[in-house]
Amino acid sequence: MRRLYALSIGSAMIESLLVAGNFYGWPSLQYVLTKEGYFRNLCDEQPSNSTELEPAKNYSDIVSCPAAEETFNLVFQVTIVCLNIFTIITGYVLDRWGTWAARTISCTLLIVGYPGLCFITPALSWMLFPATIAISSGGFLLSVTNIQLGNLVPENRSFWITAFNGLFDSGTIVFLVFKIAYDKGLDPTVFYALMTGFSVLCTIRTFFLMPKNVVPFSLNDEKYSYGINEFCKRNVNADLKMELEGLNSEQMEETELSKDVNAIIPTFQSCLRSRLYIFHVLFYTTCYIRYVFVLGSTITWMLEFQAEAEVSFYTEVLGYMMICGVFVAPINGLLSDLVMKYYKTRINNPKLTTLRGLLAQVMCTSLLQIALSVAVLAKELYVSFALVLFFRAFLFGTAYNFLAQAFPMEHFGKLMGVTQALVGCGSLLQYALFKIAVDVPNGFTVVNVYFLFVSVLCLFHPFYLYSKAYASNLSSTVCKE
Repeated sequence: MRRLYALSIGSAMIESLLVAGNFYGWPSLQYVLTKEGYFRNLCDEQPSNSTELEPAKNYSDIVSCPAAEETFNLVFQVTIVCLNIFTIITGYVLDRWGTWAARTISCTLLIVGYPGLCFITPALSWMLFPATIAISSGGFLLSVTNIQLGNLVPENRSFWITAFNGLFDSGTIVFLVFKIAYDKGLDPTVFYALMTGFSVLCTIRTFFLMPKNVVPFSLNDEKYSYGINEFCKRNVNADLKMELEGLNSEQMEETELSKDVNAIIPTFQSCLRSRLYIFHVLFYTTCYIRYVFVLGSTITWMLEFQAEAEVSFYTEVLGYMMICGVFVAPINGLLSDLVMKYYKTRINNPKLTTLRGLLAQVMCTSLLQIALSVAVLAKELYVSFALVLFFRAFLFGTAYNFLAQAFPMEHFGKLMGVTQALVGCGSLLQYALFKIAVDVPNGFTVVNVYFLFVSVLCLFHPFYLYSKAYASNLSSTVCKE
């Protein structure tokens, strides 16, 4: 059984790197699309009666203008918002009908999105909206379904959850390689066809190496079977389910937390109403807006103080740095695991132990956001890129690990969906901030000062967690505090 676990985790790592997180390499994709002539008709230099747009020969030949840059940013923003809102549907599907159903939707979106890019021409630039929405939503859902595989290794659950997120972050390498290959003469349709093939392989992996439902939080690895085995043995996990139910009953008696199962597993509504969840959503939304603003406006921001010929170089530097997310993100999970292991032997309260581990992650994320805002204000490119790498790795790893650890796994898909939907709605502010940055004199400075102020305010979440994590008397039910 351990061999099956290793195959599942190993293939999930490859999938997260090559397919799931590609869209966050948007600066590299935008570079290629700009050279191909997408939205060039919005620029004054382009004759209004032109119907065919020729690709630029080199970066200095790119016809760009504020209208085109704003439209590219709008594509990015609309895609991000739709991705987050769509997650509430797929999260419900994951909890209600299981992993196979959710991943089937995900793979279908990818198989539709990449071929769509093959047939889109600059004259049909508006078709980028549905294509990028399908690609980003499909990839993100793959990442969500892989998070549960951390339950296969319960002693290092946080490490593996953040490792998957690190590989998701490093998925930017795919569009970076695409950009470099494009500059050397690669036809974009070849790349899109290759990604379509990878999406088909993800569909096959769904039924061979992923569970039909969700991996239990408390796992007996000698009896748990999934993947292709579930086709042949429909009730293979029935005994395990009964055993886990008995384990939950024993835990309730030992800890004297409640006399019935419903007290151990709070309702979904009580989780939504808890202050812990509300503060986490506010914190995550603010940090997410900070991140997507940096990512969506990178090229426009650099053009304000860098020559156009240098922008391509710095775009590649950012892409190379983002690849290192696979090495940075596990540090986040390892930090949480070490803190929880330290306190596990010193305090007899599982919730306090969990909150103290999560506190370390949230505090580091807050401090990285402040440091990023300062570096961007100072226009220190290399420092800013490095901090984007660390901030992104800690942000997503912390957000997902927080939901997986602080709340019942039975509600993970729904909580993830609601969280991403709320974050998506909040991130609409990013486009308004981008308009201010472009249209107002010294707009980027004004916006970045605002982000610095908000970043300091985000310290409210770790301070609240500290008050709970180090409380002398705390109820054990996270969702009813």
